[in-house]
Amino acid sequence: MSETTIVPTWASKQINLNQVVDKISNGSSVYIGSCAATAEATLTAMTDDWKLADIRIIQLIPGGNLPHLRESVDRFRTLSFYSFQKTGFFESDGHEGLQDYHPVSLDSVPRLLEEGKLHVDVAIIKVSRPHKNYVSLGMGVDVTREFVKHATTVIAEVNENMPWTEGHSKIAVSEIDWWVSVNHPLPSTNELWPGFFERSTSSVDVLQRIGANIVKEIPDKATLKFGVSPLCTCVFPYLRQRKDLGLHTDIFSPSLFQLIQEGVITNKYKTIDTGRTVVSNAHGDHDLYDFLDRNPIIEFHPSRYLNDLQTLAKIDNLISIVGAFKIDLTGQIATDSISVSDENPSNKLKTAHHFCIVFGIPYLLTCLCCRFQIQRPSSMVGYGPTMRVY
Repeated sequence: MSETTIVPTWASKQINLNQVVDKISNGSSVYIGSCAATAEATLTAMTDDWKLADIRIIQLIPGGNLPHLRESVDRFRTLSFYSFQKTGFFESDGHEGLQDYHPVSLDSVPRLLEEGKLHVDVAIIKVSRPHKNYVSLGMGVDVTREFVKHATTVIAEVNENMPWTEGHSKIAVSEIDWWVSVNHPLPSTNELWPGFFERSTSSVDVLQRIGANIVKEIPDKATLKFGVSPLCTCVFPYLRQRKDLGLHTDIFSPSLFQLIQEGVITNKYKTIDTGRTVVSNAHGDHDLYDFLDRNPIIEFHPSRYLNDLQTLAKIDNLISIVGAFKIDLTGQIATDSISVSDENPSNKLKTAHHFCIVFGIPYLLTCLCCRFQIQRPSSMVGYGPTMRVY
């Protein structure tokens, strides 16, 4: 007689915040979501319980209330793939040695997990309330599905304020081992990175001239992809000069939300995902979060899809706009840790990164750079896209 498998019910998996620590072993690598999808209440419970030690926190983009960044080195160490300086990363705050910064292209993360070069024991995620045995990852899809797939234990912070987003953003409740109910309001952009997007290393006049120059390279009906640098936002006001733009980008922000509301971004002429904005993460305010809830024109997909070469090659008239420090004639681009302050050079971690996504793909890379004004020689155009550097 065969054994009967007993499937735990959703209710039987519920725990409270004080019990979370019991589900995590010392020495574990713990993945947490980013931006508004960060499970802040669970993180606070972890740092408040001194039984936990030697924990490695893995996070895509740090932001908001992150108490583990203030802990001593023998308890928590943090690995980030991007670093907004306002979160406390790379500042001279006496916490040197507590944080690791690993620059990596987002489409590489799944491969690193599959090859065992990046290890995760516990995935702590923030999700919507369940519906028909599924929950939505809401605004934190990016690389979360991959970490859930490879984690031994998955703990979900279920929040009724998390939007139910469309696209490849759902996971089955059977993939969740434990869950806690936390209904705190989702953090706004300013709560995640206070004052970050209001500051810049460049003068307003310089940014306006960069934005005005870039929009000349963007025709009507083009599909846009933006980097995470705040420099990229300088072109947003000038996009109102264009019509029927498409959007295929990693992070959905309040400025892009406004352009959709004004009818500038319509996605009518995208060659794939026609009529739909495709993103993998979002931050904003209550109005933006409410707009995303069950909205069929905004789809959230894993970063692997957003940055896949074969996917990008299918998009006609795709224009990518990224921030950079330097660029050479071989196509190598120097980017940084997404810091905005030049006063203290030690606060910057400059990383040479080769944007291999560009080469062999028929689209325009418009690189924002205040320090260099170089145009790629016409003799090199055959080896890749046209490049403009401002």
